[in-house]
Amino acid sequence: MLKALLAEDPEERPKIRHVKRMEFFKRVDWNMVTEQAPLRIPVLDDDNDLRHSPQDEKAKDPVDDQTDYIQVWNNLFIPQDTKVTTPL
Repeated sequence: MLKALLAEDPEERPKIRHVKRMEFFKRVDWNMVTEQAPLRIPVLDDDNDLRHSPQDEKAKDPVDDQTDYIQVWNNLFIPQDTKVTTPL
């Protein structure tokens, strides 16, 4: 599922009607998604306030090598050693 959703070529990605039918999203009430309040809305001091974002040692390292990361979507990168699992 994750591999399909993150396909580099947009034409290879599943259409929204197929995503909505995936087992992972089975319990989502798609008619009410826009009406539901988020679980938590953090209050930020400014655009650079990251105190609510998870920080790990890798994120604090100012000398990251770009090869340590995989681009998964536009400007979203994840560490190479991230284990991604999907339900079978």
